[in-house]
Amino acid sequence: MKSGKRTERVSWIAAINQSKMFAPLTFTGSCDRNLFENWLKIFLLPKLQQGKSYHTG
Repeated sequence: MKSGKRTERVSWIAAINQSKMFAPLTFTGSCDRNLFENWLKIFLLPKLQQGKSYHTG
């Protein structure tokens, strides 16, 4: 039986390049546009090498 207590949602996002994870971010709650855009600007984009192209496969 469930206790009825709800726990806070903990989520994370990260990037993968050459089978390695980088720019991880753990956060509470849900991911909205503002959080995702800030993750891009603060965590991901500074770690990308200039001149590289990226895509999803």
